[in-house]
Amino acid sequence: MNLIERLKNQEKMNETQQSISQYILQHSEEIPQMSARTLAKKTYTNASTIIRFIKKLGYENYNDFKVHLVRDLKDAQLEDVKIREKEMSISIIDKISELEKNVIEKTKNQLSVQQLERVAQHFQKITYIDFISNDANTCLGDYGCHLFFLAQKIATNYTATNLQLYLTMTPLKDHAIVLISRMGEDKRVVKVAREFRKKGVYTIAITGRVESTLAKCCDEVIPAIHINSFADFRDMIFQISTQYIFNCIFSLMLSDNYRSIIEFNEAYGEVYIK
Repeated sequence: MNLIERLKNQEKMNETQQSISQYILQHSEEIPQMSARTLAKKTYTNASTIIRFIKKLGYENYNDFKVHLVRDLKDAQLEDVKIREKEMSISIIDKISELEKNVIEKTKNQLSVQQLERVAQHFQKITYIDFISNDANTCLGDYGCHLFFLAQKIATNYTATNLQLYLTMTPLKDHAIVLISRMGEDKRVVKVAREFRKKGVYTIAITGRVESTLAKCCDEVIPAIHINSFADFRDMIFQISTQYIFNCIFSLMLSDNYRSIIEFNEAYGEVYIK
């Protein structure tokens, strides 16, 4: 049960605690800017009462409570974006814009800068980046291939089962493998991940579930945003989140090897784009 749900579940609260809960729920976006003393004033209580209430909810201090409130509000914002039947076009356009901003912000908040730097540095040292993707995730593998080609890497997206399995049987020096799975339980992807691990090949899982079977088979696990419901834009959210992760890694590589990558892309443009 997240914080929002606990605030709504007021059966075991006394009257004062119910009043505080109601105020927080009704003014949730203002609370992160409030001190405990200000919240106490708004709810006609005192700071000690607020702190006792926060601890009853399971938080060590008021700042810890605010951090969790912000996180749960972002989760709620993702889940609240639904398209209604015969909805006005301008409303849909606004919702999708807001959804993208919220997904990127939430992805950013759960990423480790040190991990992204580590992955980017490893990519800089190798020549080949191989993507393993199936079904709806093939477009993400294709996007990753294009992006990291711009960073001077030979990138290939393996989507067919026979090619994925064949890759595991091939000597892979100077390679990194990126495996994409929203739930992290795709049996085909898990199978090839296990084979790569046996061969000692560096593997990265992009998945919405960091405790998944796939995650346990890989050297690095980078969490993307995952939502179960189709009506809540399940596939769109995972796509936005994963592309943001790729964009961050690519940009770190660009910054680290700026002149070489710029010159490569200018030369490529001269030959193939003009």
